[in-house]
Amino acid sequence: MEKEKTSLFIKLASTVIVKESKMNEKEKQPEIRFCGFTDPWEQRKLGDVVEIFDGTHQTPQYTESGVKFVSVENIENLQTEKYISLEAYNKEYTKKRANKGDVLMTRIGNIGTPRVIESTEPLAYYVTLALLKPQNIMSDFLAKTIESPKVQSELWRRTLHIAFPKKINLGEISEVIFSLPIHEEQVFLGSFFKCLEHLITLQQRELNSLKSIKKTLLSKLFPKNGKSFPEYRFQGFNDPWEQRKLGDVVEIFDGTHQTPQYTESGVKFVSVENIENLQTEKYISLEAYNKEYTKKRANKGDVLMTRIGNIGTPRVIESTEPLAYYVTLALLKPQNIMSDFLAKTIESPKVQSELWRRTLHIAFPKKINLGEISEVIFSLPIHEEQVFLGSFFKCLEHLITLQQRELEILKAMKKTWLKKLFP
Repeated sequence: MEKEKTSLFIKLASTVIVKESKMNEKEKQPEIRFCGFTDPWEQRKLGDVVEIFDGTHQTPQYTESGVKFVSVENIENLQTEKYISLEAYNKEYTKKRANKGDVLMTRIGNIGTPRVIESTEPLAYYVTLALLKPQNIMSDFLAKTIESPKVQSELWRRTLHIAFPKKINLGEISEVIFSLPIHEEQVFLGSFFKCLEHLITLQQRELNSLKSIKKTLLSKLFPKNGKSFPEYRFQGFNDPWEQRKLGDVVEIFDGTHQTPQYTESGVKFVSVENIENLQTEKYISLEAYNKEYTKKRANKGDVLMTRIGNIGTPRVIESTEPLAYYVTLALLKPQNIMSDFLAKTIESPKVQSELWRRTLHIAFPKKINLGEISEVIFSLPIHEEQVFLGSFFKCLEHLITLQQRELEILKAMKKTWLKKLFP
């Protein structure tokens, strides 16, 4: 229900966005505007509307409880398992306390990611973060202003890129120029983006929940080491699973060891980075494909698996189009096993552990040889159970893909509106 309400707000708000017929460069109005707002935006410096402080420069002595201590890696939700004592907090942060409504912004390493402080609890922060205390600007609007393309560009320009890690000094943050609307428009824009981000958070939570469910089911629906039966079983299946080696049920090939000569079109050429959906913008000629892949063609129903760098991520080939693949991938041609079940077997904890054990970790990047893949032991059920489990996980992954797509749409929407709704 919460997600539906937030989504409805976004849809309603977007219906009252109107385009400006003309954009006055002097007034610095945004490209599009919500109905009811026509006042020009003023050019200001961040230092005119916020007080800026940096966190402690010393790595503190952590305690088991006390005041939360956050750094650049905690910026997403300001959650942490690090604490300092109240005594240390009172000593260090007397003149620069982080209060509800203040904005923390990353300033070392990752530059320019803001987060509004929502809690009234005391909060300690490291030098990697800058504290911005709003004086004449709304907190939520300030955070979105920092994320807008113009301010992000300003922050990037003022960053010390020769430093390692790169950083931006407080004085440079203070000099960043931005555009400021009237109070009412600040409130509206801040609320609009806050609702959109809440919807993104809910969507991310749903996606994480589905991924967690998949991980749990992979653990429960496949037998553990030395077992002939999984912990959970679908009704109607009672036969024991057989111990087998991957080499018993698949033929295994590796891709070309040579970086090919790419062409503008032809046969798609995939590598480890394309494993998620086997989409690529790289092609080789049909002539090169026929020469290299005569005895190891990837066909629909075969499984490609990562074997160099990232180890053990599988993908079933769904297309009948010819496909070329690099040495970072292994091609598994099922002989006596269902393709979808094989892919899920590879993802199961038992097989992942086996692949990890057989990987050459001293190599850079790490890799697993074809012979070692062939020796991996797994458990194989009867054909009907393979079909059922393969279909079950395929449906679950389709749902995950849809959730991922929705999340990407929402993030793209936010990016577009940050560009259009700020001068």
